[in-house]
Amino acid sequence: MNNKIYKYHQYANLFPLLEGEDYNNLKEDIKKNGLLEPIYLYKDEICDGRNRYRCCIDLGIKPRTTSFKFNCIYRYSFSKRCCCGS
Repeated sequence: MNNKIYKYHQYANLFPLLEGEDYNNLKEDIKKNGLLEPIYLYKDEICDGRNRYRCCIDLGIKPRTTSFKFNCIYRYSFSKRCCCGS
């Protein structure tokens, strides 16, 4: 497994992390189905996928990452969490 530790982007930190049952459900899903959506990085920091990343680390699964490819990271982060229910 890749031992690289990624920091969280400041805009990602505007939103709370999953905890308790919600976090455990996500972790069980990733354990059963694998990581279906990559962790998005912007300047080598996680801008989307903090909970998926944490689950992968807990499960010993190498997190799959991809570079952020959108025009506005703030708009993307806000829209993804508030408008799409992610």
